Amino acid sequence: MVMLTRTPVSETISAEGAPADLYAAVIDALEAAGSEEIARRWAGARHRVKLDSFTFCNDPPAQSPVPTDWVPRLIHWSEWEHLAAGVAQRLAALNRFLLDVYCGTQTIVPEDVVFSGKYFRPELQGTRPPGDVFVHIYGIDLVHLGDGEYAVLEDNLRVPSGIAYQLKALEIADQHFPDLRRHYNVVPYEIRATYRQLFASLTQ
Repeated sequence: MVMLTRTPVSETISAEGAPADLYAAVIDALEAAGSEEIARRWAGARHRVKLDSFTFCNDPPAQSPVPTDWVPRLIHWSEWEHLAAGVAQRLAALNRFLLDVYCGTQTIVPEDVVFSGKYFRPELQGTRPPGDVFVHIYGIDLVHLGDGEYAVLEDNLRVPSGIAYQLKALEIADQHFPDLRRHYNVVPYEIRATYRQLFASLTQ
């Protein structure tokens, strides 16, 4: 287990107590709407979650509504480019590790740890996928440490379902809180086109 010992930071409020530049427009919109209006919209969004069965499965198995913060998480484009490049590099390294596990001479991780892994697939030994890519859809859990620095909490390589959650959360947020993104040039979330490109690449 990795222990994060840094002092928690606020992304929305500066150390001086003023709204952070990136979040100033969001905070202005929240203040303009007022607490009663925000509470009404928040309840409406939660009702939409129930109507649309926007849920996840707990352990032990039971369906629960997806807890969602409808105030958007903002990342500046320059910071996002740096973060995206790091995630892509990490995924390339993970794919190379899996190639070494199943087709090479992996010696970094002890064999008993690899072979006893819950998701190790012995039937894949000796199998080399197209482009040496084992993982096409990758879920990564990140925590912001402040000043554009992030730490990885988990790498999920088991075809994560988080993309569907993101799409639904964006849909509901746009219905109930459109003013929170009005003053931002939001990068389009073209995940469907990305999926089509991914599936097409598997046949080449």
